[in-house]
Amino acid sequence: MKISELIQNLQSIQKEHGNDIEVVTGEEWFPEQLLTSSVNHNMAFLKFDRLPCDIPAEIDARGFLEHEEILIKQLVNNVIFSELEPEMMVDKLTDMLVFSHENISCDVIEHFSQLENKKIGV
Repeated sequence: MKISELIQNLQSIQKEHGNDIEVVTGEEWFPEQLLTSSVNHNMAFLKFDRLPCDIPAEIDARGFLEHEEILIKQLVNNVIFSELEPEMMVDKLTDMLVFSHENISCDVIEHFSQLENKKIGV
């Protein structure tokens, strides 16, 4: 794709949505944000926050992106400001922590997104 076409596409997206949204690649449930761009000869290179090639695919070394952290904070807020008894609140937060520790970040976000969409506890 020529850069002029990309610019037109991005301008169209911005005009339609009316705000400054992130440029990403990857799956909808696992977006990889644009980190840098550069030009070499007649080609524009866009660098996204991909998983390093030397790390096996089953290991998720990328961590959480900003919008994923917002989701996690929202879920923690939901537990803290719920009407749960303190012991039940601690249990829910512990479940979230253990689940996050035992799973790769993409699985954690997919699971937590489903919880948020259903508006139920962990």
